[in-house]
Amino acid sequence: MPQHTDKSSMYIWEGFGSHFTSDKVGPEQTFRLSNLGHGNVALQVTAGPDHGKYLSGYSGGWYPQEFGLGDGSVNTSDSPVAFHVGGGDLLAILVITNSGYALDLSNTDLGALSLNNADMRQCNLTRAGLSQVPGWAGAKFEGATLRHANLAGRHLAGADWTKADFTGTNLSDIDAIGAHMPGAIFDGAILTGRKFTGAHLAGATFKGATLDHADFTDADLTGADFTHATLVGCVFTGAILLGTHFDNVNLSGVAFSPSPNFTRAATNRTTFSGSTVPFGALSSNWSWLDLTGATITGIPAAIPSLVADGALLPSGLDLHGIDLSGASLVGTRMYEVQLQGANLQGAKLRGALMKGAKLVGTNLTSANLDSAFLIAEDTATLVGATPKRESAVATGAFLVNANLDGAHCDGVDFSGALFLTSAFLGNQPASAQGAFLNLAKFPGAKLALANFSNAQLSAADFYEASLVGATLKGVQLTPSSDPTHTPASLNQADIRGADFTGANMDGLDMRQATYSTAKGPFEQTYDGYKGQKILVGFEYGPTVLGDTTSGTTCPNGQMGPCHLPE
Repeated sequence: MPQHTDKSSMYIWEGFGSHFTSDKVGPEQTFRLSNLGHGNVALQVTAGPDHGKYLSGYSGGWYPQEFGLGDGSVNTSDSPVAFHVGGGDLLAILVITNSGYALDLSNTDLGALSLNNADMRQCNLTRAGLSQVPGWAGAKFEGATLRHANLAGRHLAGADWTKADFTGTNLSDIDAIGAHMPGAIFDGAILTGRKFTGAHLAGATFKGATLDHADFTDADLTGADFTHATLVGCVFTGAILLGTHFDNVNLSGVAFSPSPNFTRAATNRTTFSGSTVPFGALSSNWSWLDLTGATITGIPAAIPSLVADGALLPSGLDLHGIDLSGASLVGTRMYEVQLQGANLQGAKLRGALMKGAKLVGTNLTSANLDSAFLIAEDTATLVGATPKRESAVATGAFLVNANLDGAHCDGVDFSGALFLTSAFLGNQPASAQGAFLNLAKFPGAKLALANFSNAQLSAADFYEASLVGATLKGVQLTPSSDPTHTPASLNQADIRGADFTGANMDGLDMRQATYSTAKGPFEQTYDGYKGQKILVGFEYGPTVLGDTTSGTTCPNGQMGPCHLPE
């Protein structure tokens, strides 16, 4: 109190200037109530020299000291000071402040209270009644809880429902056309037949929700999660489905655009794990989709121009007999895929992950399997026979002019396969340069003019295989490194014109192999895929051996070093 003030008088407001010392309420004694959340409010001065500041209390002061009235006094602060509203109905705070921020209004009927521009962030509106609210244009419900709230007949557009929680709520009477609801939680909610046309639902979750016949046309569903939701007759035409999760759902009868806006990159994939997915929902572009454990129904007999680069296909996917000629499966994960008798002529399988693939009688003519894994990736560096490689089976496969450079094929069974070069089917030669073919099986395989330069062929079996004119420069034809020390074998193989320059042939079994010491003609017609005739003709030269040792069994049955007499 100023020194000149008469101590015998008592004022309801005192300042350091006589203009603000009075015994009646004036503009400088009016305050604005601010909601601080959780039942706390602040009082803000609206006029006078302390305009904009907040009231605070402290112990002592002029009146308690001079007149013995009360225990404390009121002061001002630059920051809000909380006054807790103890008990009772907190709806009055919303009515006065137009803010329900962090208030507990559960089980409260808001009646006809307007929420236009209201701050309803983090408000608990569980089982609250909002069906009669006349408007909420500009209102912010970010992080609000609306579990089992009554929103019957309401249009949700115009307000911000970011991360609002509608878990378990019956919303079968709401309209969400154009609504702003990113990150909203609709887990277990009932949304039968609701319209979300053009709604903003990025990151929203609909886990276990009932969405039969809901319409998401043109909605933004980036990162939305529909795991275990019921989606009978749902419409997603024109929707943004980048990183959207359709896991463990049945998509039969669900409508997508002809070219759905799915993620086409390795990160933030659109996922269909464990789901029933009609072929029509995917069409011919499966690239980068996560189809782990999915059941793909209605696959046609031919899929022209299939693109599935980087896709995670369901293990054991049955594509046997399907025409996939020209397909692009670069980097595709296709474990145990069933491709028996399928047509993959000219397909791109570079870096594909194909452990356990069934390639029996598959047409891979002119296909590119550069750096593909036909075994489990985590066993690619192991040479021994003990690890479980889950190697693919390619018996009787048609690999004419195919590229297996750098491919991981340890233990793969190529028995009876045609892995040869035919100039009549193109300029690309059959090649497995630098490939990993340890313990691979080639009994009876036709390998004319195939190029195996620098391949790893430890314990590989070429029993009765035809390697006429093949190139095997720098290959490793040594025994396996496991306790069995299984030798590589060219037993009874035809190695006329084969070039083993620089090859390590220590321990190799070449008993009864047919070799050449001079030039000679080779002409042979093979039966290709579906009876296609494949002509191979060329002139071969003398067989050139690599580095044989005392551990090498020569064609004449004697131990090496080997020399090929004329």
